[in-house]
Amino acid sequence: MIKGIYHNTPLSELSNKTEKLYLIRPVALKKIKSIKRKCPKLKELLMSQDSYNRLSKKVKNCLVEKEIFIKIEGMRGRAIEVSPRKLFEAIDLYNERMPLRKIGEKLGIPKSTLHYLLRYAQRTKLKDEHGKIVFLEEKI
Repeated sequence: MIKGIYHNTPLSELSNKTEKLYLIRPVALKKIKSIKRKCPKLKELLMSQDSYNRLSKKVKNCLVEKEIFIKIEGMRGRAIEVSPRKLFEAIDLYNERMPLRKIGEKLGIPKSTLHYLLRYAQRTKLKDEHGKIVFLEEKI
């Protein structure tokens, strides 16, 4: 999974093994430098075109200087608010031909939400158990 970063995301949430991050909103130069110190293996930042356009020239130059590749990706829409674990479990149960009502009862997810999730299971933007946005590297 790829961690989503806001300007106020605590650095304690990042791993020193992180190689990719998704900038949900533009961040300041100071934050970029702090992220690079915390994540020395960081090689790629993903962001929307709008976020890229709103980055300052200093931040863009810093990213080039630190050899961090910027990849523009448009991940539109609201993040799915079910943990990835529960989503994968629901997909497995659905593929085993279990009815949506029974899956919902087992996992504690409303039937209509399950229908929506299974219909849009190709999304890559999810919220984890703590409400933080994460991005799957591959579609489900």
